[in-house]
Amino acid sequence: MPIAVPLESFYITAVELCIVAILLVFVVDALFRHKRVSNSGLFKNNVIVLLLLYAGHIVYGITVNGIVPTLGDFRQYIPLVLYFPIVSIGLSEHNVNSFRLKSFFVLAVVAVYVLISFMYFQDIFITYAPKEHARILRDRVFFDNTLFLFFMYLGYLIVSLYSDNSGLLKKAFFVIVIFVNILMFIISQTRNLWIMFIFVSMASVLLFDVGFHKLKYVVISTYVTLLFICLIYVGVSVLGYVPSVITKIQHSLVERASSILLIDSIDGRGVRKIESIGSVVTRIETAKVVWNQYIKPNWLFGTGFGTKLPMVYNRQVYLWKYQIDNGYLTILAKFGLIGFLFYLFMFVKIIQSSLAIVTSKYIDNNDRLLVKSIMVGMLAVIFGSVFSSIFIRAQASIVAFVIILCEIEIIQNKLLNNIHLIKNGVDT
Repeated sequence: MPIAVPLESFYITAVELCIVAILLVFVVDALFRHKRVSNSGLFKNNVIVLLLLYAGHIVYGITVNGIVPTLGDFRQYIPLVLYFPIVSIGLSEHNVNSFRLKSFFVLAVVAVYVLISFMYFQDIFITYAPKEHARILRDRVFFDNTLFLFFMYLGYLIVSLYSDNSGLLKKAFFVIVIFVNILMFIISQTRNLWIMFIFVSMASVLLFDVGFHKLKYVVISTYVTLLFICLIYVGVSVLGYVPSVITKIQHSLVERASSILLIDSIDGRGVRKIESIGSVVTRIETAKVVWNQYIKPNWLFGTGFGTKLPMVYNRQVYLWKYQIDNGYLTILAKFGLIGFLFYLFMFVKIIQSSLAIVTSKYIDNNDRLLVKSIMVGMLAVIFGSVFSSIFIRAQASIVAFVIILCEIEIIQNKLLNNIHLIKNGVDT
C-alpha cells in the first residue's frame, strides 16, 4: 500500500504530497530567484480559469459541507496544477520522446500487473460491496490508472505498426503494449471500454493516411491477435491453470456482450437478476435523481466540493459517492452551468489547437500522427464520459490530461518555430 497520511474518512497519499511539494518548489523558485514565468502557455488561461473555479467551490464547499469532505473531494483535481511546472521546464523534443516511450512502458507494466493480480490475487481488487445488497453480481474488476493515457496514444501505437519509419524492435514493443491492454480490457468486463477501444482502432485505420492503404494488414493483425488470445486460453484450460473465477467470468462476459444488443428492450422491469442490464438501469435511475435533486436546484453554480451524490438502484440509494457514472452530470452537479462552460471552453481550445497542427503543412508526419491520435482519443473519452466519471475527475486521468496538454503545446511551439524559420528563409 502506498505511503499515506490518514485524515478522518480518507487518506492523503504520497503522490498528492509530491504534487504539492513540486508546486511549492515551483512557486518559491519563481519568487525568490525572480524567475520569470512564461506567459506563452497555450492552455495557461484555461487552466487558470479552472483552478479559480476550483478555489471558489472549495470555499463554498467548506462552508456547506465542512473542510474534510471538501478536501477529500477536491484532492482528485490536484494534479491539474502540474501544468505550470511542466510547461516552465521547457522540455526538449528528445526528452519528450523519451518520456512518451517510458509512458508506453508504464501502460504495459500496469496491464501486466492487473492480469497477474486477476489470475492469482483477485481478492485484492476493489469491488463495490454495497451492490451485493442490491442482488448485483460482484465479479467485475475495476481499474482506471492508465485508461485516459492509453486511449490518447492508442491511435499512434496502432498506426505506427504500419509505418515504415518505425523499427522492428519498436513495433514489437508497441504490439506488446496493445496486446496486454486488450487482455486487461477483456477481463475488466466493461462494455464502455470495449466500445471505446473498437472506435479508436477503427478510426486509426480510417483517419490516418499511413494506415488506410494497409487495411488488409490491420485486418490480418486483428485476426491473429484474437486467435492468439484464444490459443492462450485453450492452452491454459487444457493444462488446468485457469483460476475458478475465470470460469465464472466467462458467462458474465457473454452476458455483458449480448446485453449491448438488448439496450432497446430495457424498460426498468424484470432486470434485477441481470447485472449487465441492471447497470444501465442504475445509471438511468441515478441520472434522474441527480438531475432533479442536485442539478436543477443548483443549476448555475453547482453544489460545490464535498457534496456526495447518490447511486440509485431499484429506486433505492445503495451508495454515496463524490461522483456518479456520468462525467457530464458530475460536472453539472459539482460546478453548475458555469463550470460546465469552463470545461467546454477548454475542450474547444484543445480541438482548435489540434486542428491547426494537423492541417498545417509545416509540421512533420510523426507529430501530425500523434495529434490525430490525441483527437481520436478525445472523441472516445467524450463517449466514455457518458457512462463514467474516471476520465473527468480521477487523479490518474488528470495527470494524463496534463501530459496531453503539454504534448500539444510542445508540438504547437515546434509548428510556430518552423513557420518563423521559413519566413526568414531557413530550410526546415
